[in-house]
Amino acid sequence: MTLKTIKAGAQPNDGTGDNLRSGAQIINENFAELDNRTSDAASQINTINNKLSTVEAGATKNRPDAELLARASHTGTQLAATISNFSPAVKAILQGNGLADYVKEIPEVQLNGLLANSFVYVTPDGTGAIPFQTSTFYVIHMTHPNTAYAVQIAVSAGQGKQYSRFKAGGTWSQWNSNLTAGDYGVGAWALQAPAGNTIDARVPTGLYGFAPAYGGAPSPIASGEYINLQGSVDAKRATQLAFSHDTDEMWFRRDTNGWGGWKPVVMERTALFRNKGGSAGTFTDLNTLITRHAVWADNTTLNIPRAGDWYVEVLGLDDGSSIGNYCMQRATSLAPDALIFVRTRVAGTWSAWVRQTPEFIANANGFAIKYADGTMICWFAAPTKDVTNRALGAIFASDQRSFTFPIQFVVEPIVVWSAGSSSNGVCWGSCDWSSVSQTNGRLNSSYSTIDGYLRYIAIGRWK
Repeated sequence: MTLKTIKAGAQPNDGTGDNLRSGAQIINENFAELDNRTSDAASQINTINNKLSTVEAGATKNRPDAELLARASHTGTQLAATISNFSPAVKAILQGNGLADYVKEIPEVQLNGLLANSFVYVTPDGTGAIPFQTSTFYVIHMTHPNTAYAVQIAVSAGQGKQYSRFKAGGTWSQWNSNLTAGDYGVGAWALQAPAGNTIDARVPTGLYGFAPAYGGAPSPIASGEYINLQGSVDAKRATQLAFSHDTDEMWFRRDTNGWGGWKPVVMERTALFRNKGGSAGTFTDLNTLITRHAVWADNTTLNIPRAGDWYVEVLGLDDGSSIGNYCMQRATSLAPDALIFVRTRVAGTWSAWVRQTPEFIANANGFAIKYADGTMICWFAAPTKDVTNRALGAIFASDQRSFTFPIQFVVEPIVVWSAGSSSNGVCWGSCDWSSVSQTNGRLNSSYSTIDGYLRYIAIGRWK
């Protein structure tokens, strides 16, 4: 209430002023009002002190008047926590872009139109703005002051794979996949099979596994891993390098408008399997090996040079139209004599095997050596003596003696006769005549009854 005043009156005892009693009452009432006001003021001060006790330093507690005046005039600084309803208001703004307690959920159609920094959860709707349609994505959108430029990072909710893209001049680029352990075989603990379990499939560049039953596998007996290097799917250009973890083998091939055959890579300290030849698999006929190979062929294989075990090298030639019409095979015997044979395939037709190591022949008719170039040498020494028992002009000669060659020549050879081991004089041998199959001659001396052993050497061709 308002404090009352004591009326003194105009004149003493004129009846208009308060008397002593009423004046005393007014004084009492005023003191009571002052007591109430003092109590109210004390209560308000306590309330203010309680509030001030909760305000941290840097707000209004114990701050200079000049600073408080600056804050009141909005020219100073103040902790956001001391501004009434500041945090909820800011939080609401941030939440509008998914930057507060949780991300903002939007349909895919809105993703390309984001203009402010945002964290969003995108559900596919067929628009094509996310990397693929079979997953939802968490997307971070970061924009430039010029909103025609921005970057987005997307994480697949189902797989955790990351993708990124950028916007330049208002146009979004394609999504790029960020590699994680296992992608395309990089960092994988177990390599994945190619699409359709066929190595012939054109798959992205990467590391893959294969088994013998896979289409296009380099070996029908070995499993392993291979590197696929994709040059161009449209132009059909690629290369593959395969490794066996069952055998010590490695292969290479290329895709040039279609996959070529696997070519084994010969490595040191490897072993060959009997009748198995890499991409050729298990073979039964050497005629089927017409590209680069190194194999072990045994006695069960057709068209080997002769019975036995053989190390066979195949050299295939590329004539520009095909591989295998022209090739060469070189076979080395695994027997102690280590014989070597060579043959060729010309325009699809195999020649006969030709021995490259000299061939030594011995029989009752003597000895011979055949050389790969067709040269042959034959020789023989008679086991019994002849005697110059016939007068022949100024000399003496033995009866004519004939020797059959151990191997027949194809043309008449050059034959030289000689004699040795005479017991009673000087003698020599001479050739009377020769053919492709035999030679005839006699022992000669200046004296009668001279004995000696006749012998010859013939040089010619066996082919």
